[in-house]
Amino acid sequence: MKTDPRPLDATWAGSWPATFLFPALMVASAHFLVGEARAGWHVIERWTLLYQAATIGFNYFEFGFVRRGLAGTIVYLSGLPQLAGTVCFHLLSAAFVSAAGCRYLERVPGGRDRKLIFAFLLLSFVLFWAHDAGRTDMAVAGCLAMSAIQILDLKPLRAALWLIIGLAVHEASFIFGLPLALGLLLSDRRYAQMPPKQLGTAIALLLAVTAVYLQIDKLPHVDNATATAIIRSRLPRHEVVDWAIYFATSGFRGVRTSICQSWEVNPNYLLHGVSGLAVIAVGTFAMGGTDVRVWKRTLLISLTPFLFLYALANDMARWSTLSCFCVWLVAVCQPARETWSNERHLAVHLMAAVAFLLLTYPKSPFPVLIPIYSPSPLIEGYSIRRGGPITPSVIPALEHCDPNWREVLNFRRP
Repeated sequence: MKTDPRPLDATWAGSWPATFLFPALMVASAHFLVGEARAGWHVIERWTLLYQAATIGFNYFEFGFVRRGLAGTIVYLSGLPQLAGTVCFHLLSAAFVSAAGCRYLERVPGGRDRKLIFAFLLLSFVLFWAHDAGRTDMAVAGCLAMSAIQILDLKPLRAALWLIIGLAVHEASFIFGLPLALGLLLSDRRYAQMPPKQLGTAIALLLAVTAVYLQIDKLPHVDNATATAIIRSRLPRHEVVDWAIYFATSGFRGVRTSICQSWEVNPNYLLHGVSGLAVIAVGTFAMGGTDVRVWKRTLLISLTPFLFLYALANDMARWSTLSCFCVWLVAVCQPARETWSNERHLAVHLMAAVAFLLLTYPKSPFPVLIPIYSPSPLIEGYSIRRGGPITPSVIPALEHCDPNWREVLNFRRP
């Protein structure tokens, strides 16, 4: 297949994604916060936004070389209070991923119906992220989309730079972005169409940044006690703020706690893995049907990072959603098969897209305690209704897996 000669950085101001879809995505991204504002902003008193606000409380100016410091730096430079800055960061991230997604849709091959299905799936992603307000996932997804755009336009160095920007937000940028980049490079031997020197430079840069990132704790930064004091001073005193600081500063100790939470505390660990795979399968079918090309690439670009994070982390819904978004980035630029012109086949794709939304939307008719742990609140909620176990919060995990976790917050460098 020849690369689409139309560059993705061409103007898209007059296109229907820019005119209609972008505003719809922004409304979808804000509807949860708007609802909370109308109710009196009681979200501030809940753990959700407080946890996110504490997580992105770290910045480069006050804390030095820290992981995931870019989001906090943006909030810091805004001059806004931490909670207000977190809300603004959420909306800025929504605008970023929505704009990148709309640009991407410009090169969707096929007819209007196919484009609308991909637009519907993009809306489904944003609706999920909207209920996890303040998280960095939309910013990471935007960086993944921009990196994919540069690969499709045969600009490997720019693609690498977007992944590096994403790494400064969250390491999920590399966990998902590197398999995504490899899949796009291998597709149609796209790597052979790139200037060898630029491709080599991009690979060398990614390797160098990875090496530095793995040693970032040895670079100058404030100790945990100082970081804890700064973040606590900007947020209401709440235990979830301390949880966020713990997981941000505990390094591999926190990873061990997450693994312990999955294996020893979470009775739905297997259910979350199976439902995550089911969500990825339904999403892939909605985008690719029985197209073997899409399914083969799904094994690399979505299953690899999902299974990796399934073994190490707990927020399974986040990982399954980002996995499906990576499939979206690959499937959206595939040449349309003839089946897309068949109305019956289109109806099947549409039903699969609707099923994906129903499976992943956090406001399920069968509510769960913490939707972010569950790739499909619908499946877990139904299991609970049938007498299945409830996924516990982080409290029993900390008590069981790291009962002295608070000592991490008070650590001072000798």
